[in-house]
Amino acid sequence: MKRMSVLVVLAGTVFWFGGALPQAAEGAAGSSRAAHDFAVYSEYSDSNKPMVAGANTRVFNRVEIESGHSISLDKATGVVTLRPGTYHITASSIVTFYDPVADTDGKVTNLARSWGGYCRLRYKDKPAREDAPIQFGSISSANMLPSLIDTYLKVDKKAEIVLDHQAGEKTEGLYLQVMVGGSAAHIFARISIERL
Repeated sequence: MKRMSVLVVLAGTVFWFGGALPQAAEGAAGSSRAAHDFAVYSEYSDSNKPMVAGANTRVFNRVEIESGHSISLDKATGVVTLRPGTYHITASSIVTFYDPVADTDGKVTNLARSWGGYCRLRYKDKPAREDAPIQFGSISSANMLPSLIDTYLKVDKKAEIVLDHQAGEKTEGLYLQVMVGGSAAHIFARISIERL
């Protein structure tokens, strides 16, 4: 009986059944992996952080994963730097009503008629209201419903981008981060970037 050899590529991982991996396939897999840059950054709730009127920059304070040299984060400001290339970017952002005096049991307040808002991906040097952003997020409400982004971006020179969130001018009682029970493991924003 003749023995079969099979090469399977699943989610970027090479599986070879039937002896040594052919050199051509091994080289192709190795070279594509070496050139693959990606990162995931999140904003964890390290404190209670009230919103202000207008655009509020999401300050990503955790590097969940980072590979390669094309994508980097300044955790102090939330600014993400991209080297020239084409990127697939997804992001989510939520805000919530919260009363730090009354809501100490881990619950948050939902309003029947809550404020609407959205996140926005933009270049750091382009003021939020003066220029069209890179991408608007989907409409959301301040009742912890996420605003979502799924887009592609090509940059010809090094670029600095930020994600911000706005819920109008009346932001009393609205928070970008809520820390309850001593736990910071509440993620209020996340961005995932892959260089293509």
